[in-house]
Amino acid sequence: MTAPHLAMILANPLHNDPRVEKEARDLAAQGYEVTVLAWDRSASLAPEEHRHGFRILRLPVASTFGRGAAQVRALLRFYRAAWPEIRQGGFAALHCHDLETLPLGVAAARRLHLPLVFDAHEPCYYADARRWRPLLRAAAVALEWTLVRCADLVLVTNDYQLQRCRRLGARRACVVANWPERWLLEAPSPAPRPRPLGIGRIGALGHDMGIEELVQAHRLLRQEFPGLQLVLAGQATPDYAGPLRAALADADGLVLRAAYAYAELPRLYADLDVAVLPQRPTSWFAHITPTKLFEAMARGVPVVTTDIGGVGALVRDHACGAVLEGVTPAEIVRRVRPFLADAGRRRAAGQAGRRLIERRLNWDASRSALLGAYASLRGAVAGPARAGGCARAPGQREQEAVS
Repeated sequence: MTAPHLAMILANPLHNDPRVEKEARDLAAQGYEVTVLAWDRSASLAPEEHRHGFRILRLPVASTFGRGAAQVRALLRFYRAAWPEIRQGGFAALHCHDLETLPLGVAAARRLHLPLVFDAHEPCYYADARRWRPLLRAAAVALEWTLVRCADLVLVTNDYQLQRCRRLGARRACVVANWPERWLLEAPSPAPRPRPLGIGRIGALGHDMGIEELVQAHRLLRQEFPGLQLVLAGQATPDYAGPLRAALADADGLVLRAAYAYAELPRLYADLDVAVLPQRPTSWFAHITPTKLFEAMARGVPVVTTDIGGVGALVRDHACGAVLEGVTPAEIVRRVRPFLADAGRRRAAGQAGRRLIERRLNWDASRSALLGAYASLRGAVAGPARAGGCARAPGQREQEAVS
């Protein structure tokens, strides 16, 4: 039997998007033929690439990442570029990543009578709508409410999204948590070398992530722990590049790295003794389950985090770090200091986190959820998939929602 051909529609060039790559790879390994239609806004990457059993077809449509009328026009140009590929591709199903690709997916699925999967990477796409114009926010609310109901299957990242999809009237929703792969657990650490203690964050840098407070806390901690390094690795969001430069202007003991490859995570975490994730519980961050927290745990690094996305209880219950009661330099110092002062405490917390990832919170469970969700779809798309269960995210009360 011919393998069902899936089209994944993606609003980035799939240069470094681990969740999309993991899903495409695992579906291909399960016997599906997978083509990712990716938006290459800079036209700087290979127009076609084969990776881990799936194909990437990049569509060069000039644009930047951001908001506004110019982005809407660019998105429509991407739709026009992608439509011929969808129409002529002979696909058995469409898989849309993030809300901006869903209008195209709904229109194409109806026109071609195809099953539609919506992969919602974010808990709520207009959660920071206080910065939007009222008309734009109203349009986003209406768009999501209308289009989510059109999907045959919605994939979400945590229990908050699962319940929200129920309220939006999704036909079927399943949690596919973005937990670490086993290779991150099993990758050898770099050879030990003399180095000072280090705290910091591996991941994107942006507003409301507590970077300024972390820098100030590091300055205070260096008075007690001379030579303490502040390790920051990740790309700054476009609107945060200036504030980041200002925050780091007078920082001593700074180890700064911009973009990095996913495969470099073991080496980057080898420079950290405590991973600090002081995101503010804003309307945007409050319900996000931070992937970087689980990556740090997989590498045996204690975590100090705010209680967002249900992770506070997990960190407390499993003694794998500490939970901040506020995002202030003094509170960060209070929670980080005990780990810096006690190597045994660091080691115990790191090992506890690593055990949790090994036993429960790893991509094996998410892979089973993904393949099981695809098996639930009727018709040709369900052909080779084996049944599986939906992954349980931190705080999740039910495994899936079926209306």
